[in-house]
Amino acid sequence: MSSFTSTKSLKSKAEKKNDGFLDFFVMGFPKCGTTSMMNLFDQVTNETVMIFPSTGWEYSFKGEDQAKTLVDEIKETSKKYNKTKKFGIKWPTALVHPSVIRDLINVDEKHKETKLIIGLRHPVKWFESFYNFRLRKHDMPPANTLIGGSDVKGHNDCYTGLAQYEIYFMQFGKVDLTAHELGMMHNNKPAMTMLSTPNKIFLYMVEQFKDENLTRTDNFFSDLVSFMDLEETITSDIMPKRNINNKKPWNICDDANKKVREVLVQNGIVTANW
Repeated sequence: MSSFTSTKSLKSKAEKKNDGFLDFFVMGFPKCGTTSMMNLFDQVTNETVMIFPSTGWEYSFKGEDQAKTLVDEIKETSKKYNKTKKFGIKWPTALVHPSVIRDLINVDEKHKETKLIIGLRHPVKWFESFYNFRLRKHDMPPANTLIGGSDVKGHNDCYTGLAQYEIYFMQFGKVDLTAHELGMMHNNKPAMTMLSTPNKIFLYMVEQFKDENLTRTDNFFSDLVSFMDLEETITSDIMPKRNINNKKPWNICDDANKKVREVLVQNGIVTANW
């Protein structure tokens, strides 16, 4: 199995405490390998530590007070380590809450440098996986009633509009937007607002975790190491297993789910063209 190193020179870093800076943020989308990324940075790599906020911040962000609490907890956690660590959190639906990055930046402008990690998945496979995931703990309504945005009833964050990935990317202001695209953001449920943050983004497809093409796999992990500015190596054989449940009580390919499939495919075409 191939191993990969950062392209930057491997210089030793100064040993110092983290003063409350969130280095990286695994922020979506749900069922797109975020758990694997979390476990990689918490259990495998030596330079990174995942923060699990006592306030439940990653699931119920409530503004700058919560952001400040997170910063304080990073400071406290850093006292346990003699060497510099990179601290991160995971919140798979953070992209739905536009204020999350802005609130962190308002607490400390250094968070303009927080690195964002975002995973994607084919929209049809994504919906099937997420719907089944929700069925484990919730009574979910019929899938065909979850066509639309966050205003559909009983969705538990699982609705077709969440697979319109491009709308959630627009908020970062990385490309110029047309009046039509700004309208898409405004009319989305929930409505998106322009952040235009300078934060760097690492974008991946969950399918890259199991790509049989070793060259592409090498490139993927090499890019991740470089993006995270790590001095250690990451190999595919140490990548933690994804959050997989082999039981599928609900099959999106059933005839009854034709409508929801059609909507998701159309969403995917629009996203790909964007």
